[in-house]
Amino acid sequence: MLRYHTVKKIALGLLVLCIPSCMSYYAKYQKFNTNFEQGNLKEADAILASDKKGPKGKSHLLYFLNRGTVNSYLGNYDQSNEFFEQAYNISEVQSKTALETGLTLLLNPKLAEYHGETFEVLLVNYYKALNYLKLGKYDEALVECKRMDIRLNKLTDKFSSDAKYKRDAFVHLLMGLIYDINQDYNNAFIAYRNALDIYEKDYVEKFNTPVPDQLKKDLLRTAYLTGLTDDVRDYEQKFKMKYQHVSPKGKGEMLFLWHNGFGPVKEEWSIDFTIVDLGNGYLNFVNLGAGLTIPIFIGNDNNQRAQLKDVQIIRMALPKYVERPPLYNSANLITPDGVSHPVELAENINAIAFKALHDRFLRDLGQALLRLALKKAAELALRNQNQEAGMVLGLFNAVSEQADTRNWQTLPYAIHYSRISVPVGESVVQLSQNGNQGSDQKIPISVNVKEGQTFVYTVSGQ
Repeated sequence: MLRYHTVKKIALGLLVLCIPSCMSYYAKYQKFNTNFEQGNLKEADAILASDKKGPKGKSHLLYFLNRGTVNSYLGNYDQSNEFFEQAYNISEVQSKTALETGLTLLLNPKLAEYHGETFEVLLVNYYKALNYLKLGKYDEALVECKRMDIRLNKLTDKFSSDAKYKRDAFVHLLMGLIYDINQDYNNAFIAYRNALDIYEKDYVEKFNTPVPDQLKKDLLRTAYLTGLTDDVRDYEQKFKMKYQHVSPKGKGEMLFLWHNGFGPVKEEWSIDFTIVDLGNGYLNFVNLGAGLTIPIFIGNDNNQRAQLKDVQIIRMALPKYVERPPLYNSANLITPDGVSHPVELAENINAIAFKALHDRFLRDLGQALLRLALKKAAELALRNQNQEAGMVLGLFNAVSEQADTRNWQTLPYAIHYSRISVPVGESVVQLSQNGNQGSDQKIPISVNVKEGQTFVYTVSGQ
């Protein structure tokens, strides 16, 4: 039999070991996150570069995502794409080893390799495409959009429910913009049309993201340039807009992308379930307060049923997103002629993140509940043989039961965009960021374009 002092030492040891792992992923990398959020990008990248375990651990996807993001914002576009390509390759490997699966089932999901949320792996290609646009490599940018589209098609095959996040309007919008830059107006029109369909059918209701007016204007323009006069007329009626073609002679264009704020972070929360044996091969896990009843089939395995017969209540840890509201809620671009152009919402990453976690909540819940029930059953069985040993196992179960709080925390809260005409040569466009309680800010943007050229510019943070 274990002595009291031995049990106490083991318990203290478990608690000491648990303290670092109990921290959320955001808190664990607090120094990096603080520097990134304050715009100290070189310091933030140096912190990541000094992390020797970063490229090799179970969270190495996030290491490469963060390094790719920081280097993109620093203007190191080629190096950024190298990091993002490594992240892309990691996210493509979705299979887990048998050992990894077993450890996850017995202990907690944090022991498994992190493969990224659905929207996160899509945005890898967005950043690569953006980097290529900055480098003037438009064909390579288009390749990244097509890779995104292939991933989206896989999502459509995976999810049958229309309620789930499986179509991304921004992907098609970005494809349209890149085709447009290449003066491939027919393919641009098709991509814009696909984006319109998803904004109307999915984004308005699910993510509170209306159809951008700029998208409507680009649809009309590319339909006109492709000679689709019937489509021009139909969309004029649909949008209640009259299209008038303006010659681009003597002008260039600016494609502006505003990465506003910071996306949500994951934290842990817990919930209690009572277990009801239905006697037909199913266990019901019930939380009346949350209105949850989760039936789980365990079959007619008498040994497993005997294991679980004394388990009545379990507590489980789950991840939840915590929103980080941005400082600014809208923005405008003011061209040299004094005209103000709205920067419109194109991708509400914050809303998509919450939706994606909700979509897989019940699926993850069933696996986690059975895992917890088996852990609790093992603890109770051991207590019957050795009270002190059972107590140690109970403590170990308690400290090892943690939610997986990993996520890509350098993503923006939302992506907004604007597309404007600018005079050929050097000029200055003002970005006016508008916040609450007078926290407005104006940023001058120096533009230098040739006739027919597109200048790509981004502003990130806050």
